[in-house]
Amino acid sequence: MNELGIENAVLKNLLRETVRAYEAVQSGADEPPPAAPAARASEAPASELVILRETLRLLLLQSGDAVVSTDAEAAVVALNPVAEKLMGLPSAAAAGRPLLHALLLVGADRQAVVLNLAPCLLEGRDLELPAGVAVERPDGYRCPVEGRLTPVRDDAGKVSGLLIVMHPLDDRYLRAP
Repeated sequence: MNELGIENAVLKNLLRETVRAYEAVQSGADEPPPAAPAARASEAPASELVILRETLRLLLLQSGDAVVSTDAEAAVVALNPVAEKLMGLPSAAAAGRPLLHALLLVGADRQAVVLNLAPCLLEGRDLELPAGVAVERPDGYRCPVEGRLTPVRDDAGKVSGLLIVMHPLDDRYLRAP
């Protein structure tokens, strides 16, 4: 366990899945490349884990995309700064809330879009956000996004959470209050 109480192997897998999801969104691919087999924490030296942790931290902080991580029950664990701005919630306020309560998605008709998380959580499949969806903040501001939900697996291959990567399609959200 590290100082955040997260298993090192889970961190490695989170980094791997973050990079896969991010690359898939950036390339516009329908499917991300197949996941590499999960590595055991005992296989990596401590210095490699420190490098992986720092790489993950920098990737999440400096990404131009919104990144949300959840636990196996789809409760929010953390948001990167872009996700905080896009969703209108600080990470601390979102933490522990069910994903579907913290992340309000709306369609072109401004009706709520409810995601079926079962394929990700139970079957370990990636899920694309529906076309034409927008994130709506508590203040009513909406930003269209495209993105993907990707399962994060532990050493045993069991889904231990989700990683949601959303690419804002309107850069005005950065200037919105």
